[in-house]
Amino acid sequence: MAEETGLRYGSASAEETVAVEFRGDRSGRAPLTWGQRAIWHAIRRTAPNDHYFNIGRVLPLADRGRPATVAGATAALTALVERHESLRTRLELSADGTEAAQALAATGTLPVTLARAQDPAEAERTAHALLDRLSATRFAYASEWPVRAALVAVGDRVTHAVLVLCHLAADGHGAEVLVRDLRLLVRRGSAGRPPATTPLDLAREQHGETGRRRGAAALAHWEAGYRAAPATMFPDPVAAPRAPRFWTGRIVSPALARAVAAVAAAHRVSGSTVLLTAAAVLVAAGQGHRTAAVMPIVGNRTSTAHRDLVTTLSQDGLFILDTGTAGASPSPPTFTDLLPTAYRAAL
Repeated sequence: MAEETGLRYGSASAEETVAVEFRGDRSGRAPLTWGQRAIWHAIRRTAPNDHYFNIGRVLPLADRGRPATVAGATAALTALVERHESLRTRLELSADGTEAAQALAATGTLPVTLARAQDPAEAERTAHALLDRLSATRFAYASEWPVRAALVAVGDRVTHAVLVLCHLAADGHGAEVLVRDLRLLVRRGSAGRPPATTPLDLAREQHGETGRRRGAAALAHWEAGYRAAPATMFPDPVAAPRAPRFWTGRIVSPALARAVAAVAAAHRVSGSTVLLTAAAVLVAAGQGHRTAAVMPIVGNRTSTAHRDLVTTLSQDGLFILDTGTAGASPSPPTFTDLLPTAYRAAL
């Protein structure tokens, strides 16, 4: 159910706010999952710049299939929020702010921005402008729904949907699940079977006896890794810190992508294993270490029940690679000799 609640005009497109009401199957409360707890610690360390963790997606809806109307798209958003409990779950903090839990609501209203453009080109620009704007501010974790949504329409035809997600509600894989499900809900009116489990149930499992056993095994793995790793991979400072302190870079190389795929296929490992091994070997050699330690982000979606679960499952992992040995060979290993060992270590 949707209700228009406001109207404003930007530099090019008119905007209004549509109130989308939802009604789920249940409400409840649980501790944070391991993944939620990890990202909550990162959010607290990064505040007030924690909007860095917001996850945004633009979904084109005018490319193929039947036209999506405003009414149809808002109905699809309602169904999406009702389908995935994480979108109805907010942070619950203790009075002193030291303890955090998750609170699932059965009902509520999601404000959705509806922007009207004059033509498809303006609609494309408007969608990406909305993505930037909705991603630019931190979430109010205890009071705001963990999803910000917008629709862009030309006439009554919706050309784009925009989703910005709180990282407590979804990781990158979860965001792709939401985009897929929203597309199916718009096109077909159904996204198929619901997810096999929920964040609330996962949290209760992780804080139960099964979770405690898994947690103990994970801690033992980390302890063994720390004992094998150097105290630091970068022992000698090479320059004074720059301001701002942290920077992001991106390497775009079609040739590298083809080479990685060829090496991975030849040695029956994943492309990510090839890149991870290369990075680990280069850093270890450059810093004079035999053993490389890398902290990658781990997806934690090996279980079938977790494949379509929208929540934050990804966590920091520990990858340890001894670059001086590979199997029983007495000679120093080549890069490709290390790939089978690295593949097993990465798992």
